[in-house]
This record gives sequence, structure tokens and C-alpha cells, in this order.
Amino acid sequence: YIEGTTKFRKTKNINDLGIKVIAPDIIEFRLSKPSALFLIQLAVTDCAILPLQNFNDILDFTAKGIFSGPYKIIKTLDQTGLTIEKWRSDPLDSKNPPKTVSYIVSDKNPVLLAKEGVTDTLDHDKVTDSEKAELLKKGWAATPTEVTGEAFVILNPKLISSELRTYLYSVIDTKELVQKLNEKALTPAYGLIPKGLRGELEEFQVKDLKNIKNYTGARVTIELEYEKTSEIEQKIVEFLKIKWQHPKIDLKIVPLSKSEKLGRMFQKKSQAVVGRKSIDYPDGYSVLTYFKGNYESNYFQVNDPEVDAALLSVIQIFDSKQREQGYKEIQKKILRHFTVIPLFFGSEASGLWSDKVLSIPSHSMGYHTLPVESIEMR
Repeated sequence: YIEGTTKFRKTKNINDLGIKVIAPDIIEFRLSKPSALFLIQLAVTDCAILPLQNFNDILDFTAKGIFSGPYKIIKTLDQTGLTIEKWRSDPLDSKNPPKTVSYIVSDKNPVLLAKEGVTDTLDHDKVTDSEKAELLKKGWAATPTEVTGEAFVILNPKLISSELRTYLYSVIDTKELVQKLNEKALTPAYGLIPKGLRGELEEFQVKDLKNIKNYTGARVTIELEYEKTSEIEQKIVEFLKIKWQHPKIDLKIVPLSKSEKLGRMFQKKSQAVVGRKSIDYPDGYSVLTYFKGNYESNYFQVNDPEVDAALLSVIQIFDSKQREQGYKEIQKKILRHFTVIPLFFGSEASGLWSDKVLSIPSHSMGYHTLPVESIEMR
């Protein structure tokens, strides 16, 4: 909703875009409509100001020297990683923030990398109890992370009928699933917005959606895909096998590699697939925008003009309570398509950091939302 974006996409002329440099430290944004969240969206971790004079400059632009906040990129290594360096102080600075941080790309087991001293964090990785005990003895410590990440099942409306999708949704009890998984960090999901954020749905608010107690349609085979290396997805599949037992439903379990599963999910080829997603910024709207019709990243099989219109109008509501109610109504519109079955929020991520780190703030939305300068080194 920045003014001129439609024209700019065609002309590639920056002058057509509603963004203007007023002074070295002042930029003007012209919006085509009001937005209650513009400053929050502008402050997400993957936004940065780049010194480009025209659109074609980006084709020859090198990542080295790019800065966002108090860090700038000083070294890039093709697809194997990059190094950032602290270049200024910041209000979020800890007593001793990291001077440099290197990000690496590796196919090796992350726990082995930790034991070898190659990496100083297993923040978003699954670590067994014995591995965790071994690392804690070496001085590693954990902090809460990825509490808002969600697990769900996506059902393809082109391959599964509306009656069957409604039935599959109706027989799932997320409280029962969380109890069976027995993971302290997990909470049942009834909607799409994580617990604790504005707009979360409670169980009683979606009870009316569970309106089919039996499936009476034609006999069908459902292929359920999941990531074979994920222990928690295996447990989810075992739970679904029991809950979806029916004389007219043949459930075929399809284990895939992570890349295979994600590829089919993003291309909307799966009949049914277990999915996971984290939140982009601290507002429920960041989840809901993924359900916009004809949006490349909308792999949730929802394409509803009513949802699109509601998404457009709710962001213009500045009263927080009214906007919260709008978020709830949008979620109900989405859930009524029965293409997404929310399961739970949270993850198995360890939150572990090495003994080089003295303290690190909890980051419930995941590592990608953690200000690096807030980490305190020993």
C-alpha cells in the first residue's frame, strides 16, 4: 500500500514510487491508504535502507557494506554464509554485545558442529535430552524460543471434497494431541494467531465449525505427507492415523525429505501435508496476510475475495480492540474453508547457546526476531 507501487512495477522508475529521500537521515513514505501497522512492518529484521539511485543498480549491487541497525555485512562467502560487524552503538546494546557474528551454511548435524566448536548456537534445533545434558556440562545454557511457531495440516480443496475436509477438521481435538505429544513448550491451537498476540482464538469461538461428526461420502484414499526426519511430525501423523480411522477413508502415509515436502507444499501439489510456520513480526496480521488470494506465498489453499477485502480494511482500523475483533473474524472466514487445521503453537527448538554467551533475552517468535546487539558475551 505504498503509493505508486503498481506503476513502479511496470516502469522500474524510482520516481514513480511513493518513497522520497528528504535528507540523509529522513525518508518520506506516501501511503495510498491509512495503515495502523506501517511502522511495525517497516521495523522487521529483513528491512534495510540501501543506497540505490535507480532500480538497475541492484543488479550490480554487492551485499558487502549493507547495514541494518548497528551491524553491517563485512564479508560474504557465496552461498556458505556471511559475517556482520558492529559499527555503532544502539539503545538495545547489552553490556558486551558481539563485535562480529558469522552465519554459516552446513549440511552437517548441528549438534556435532556444536561439539566441535564450529557453532555457538542450537537455538532453533532439536536436541535430545542426553545431548542437552552433555552441552550443559560444557557451559551451554537455554532460553525460551519459537513459542509462537505453529503446526497445522493443509488439505487441498482440489483433491479433497468440502464434506470430507469438514469431517477431518471436526474430529481433531488439539488438546488431546498436545497431551499425547507431552512437550512442555506446546499449547493447543484453535486459530492461526499465536497465543498471547492480539486476535488469538479460544476453543469456544470455533466450536460451531466442528459440525460434521461422521463422513457419509464416497470411499476415498488420502495421501498424508510429512517430514520423515522430524520426530514431532511422525507423532502428529500417528495421532491423525487414529483420529481419521473410518471405513470409507484409506489413509496413506507418505514420508518425504524436508526439501521434498516443502517443495510440494509451496507448489500446492500435496493432497494433505503437515506444515509448520513461524511469525514474521509481533502482530497477528503477519500471519493473516499469507491467506491473501493470488499471493505467491499463500500455500494454504485459500482464495477468497471476502478474506482479501477484510485484510485490506482491518489494517486501516486504528482502534486496537476493533482491529483485534477483525482479526478473529478473518480467521473464522479462513477456517470455514477447512483447508487448514491448526494443531499447536510452539516447537521442539532447544534455545541452546554456548558458554561464550553470558546472557540472551528470550525470543518467543524465534531467532530471526532476536536483536543481535541484545546478546551479552562473556
